[in-house]
Amino acid sequence: MRPFVAVEILSPRDSVDRVSNKLEEYAQFGVRYLWLVAPETEKLFVYSEGALVPVDELQVPELDAIVIARELFDDL
Repeated sequence: MRPFVAVEILSPRDSVDRVSNKLEEYAQFGVRYLWLVAPETEKLFVYSEGALVPVDELQVPELDAIVIARELFDDL
């Protein structure tokens, strides 16, 4: 069974390039939902077709799951 969702959290020492490469590996493996959380900038991204796309929320419709940026970062 393949992972369904991959979430990378960008640390202060991480580079976006390194994390993007890791997300691309997940994509090649067939992971359906690829997310990047950037706590320092309080931003969320979806990895799609080789690019990080900024979003206000992360969704998994099959699980009726939603992570909303403003709620996530307000709780930190």
